[in-house]
Amino acid sequence: MYRVIFLAAAVALIFPAVAAAETSTGLYFSVQTGLNLPFDEEWDFGGGNEVEPDWESAAFGTASLGYQWDNIRTELEIGHRNNSLDTAVFSLAGGGGVPAANRLISAAGNGEFAGDGDATVWSAMANFIYDFDSEARFRPYAGFGLGAANVDYSGINSASSIIVNDDDTAFAYQLLLGLSWQFTVRGAIELRYTLLGVSGVELTSTEGEMLDTDPLQNSLGLVLRWYFSGEEKS
Repeated sequence: MYRVIFLAAAVALIFPAVAAAETSTGLYFSVQTGLNLPFDEEWDFGGGNEVEPDWESAAFGTASLGYQWDNIRTELEIGHRNNSLDTAVFSLAGGGGVPAANRLISAAGNGEFAGDGDATVWSAMANFIYDFDSEARFRPYAGFGLGAANVDYSGINSASSIIVNDDDTAFAYQLLLGLSWQFTVRGAIELRYTLLGVSGVELTSTEGEMLDTDPLQNSLGLVLRWYFSGEEKS
């Protein structure tokens, strides 16, 4: 899928003469790929015990089915993101709801430790996008999305002291900003920035410690949008 998107972008750049085509309306399908970089999180284990994971950047992908009414677009989007843990910073007060003998994080101490494991996010979003009028080839747009996301922490560990193998599904929201280029009546390319947030994720460590977090991720992607009918905007 990634190669198809970048090949389409190359074709559009080679043939700029068709870039001024009128904006289409109707049903369309789009795919997106790019780079996803989660913001630093703060895992709250209770009792003053906190861990701040630092994630590595990685590729991501989405697929959408949408409809365009003049300047307004609506989309149903499925997204996938997977990032590996780089490091984790421990700030421990020794409390929490688990006895000390069974407390997995008590052995780590404070400081920054190397990490391992993956965080996978599957999202299902309903997007609402507004395309601003513009005489230029590129049309700016802004939008937002609401939906749900499943957050799966797999094999998360650091300093051999904290391990999480759990997932949770929670409310998700996103902000969309970008530029689109209609290079044919039926095709458009977008450069899109996405800020994706998941609210109220509750997980449990392998030793029974509760983990509360609100993951926040930002992505920069290239979108290929293809209209089924190719009807021009009146």
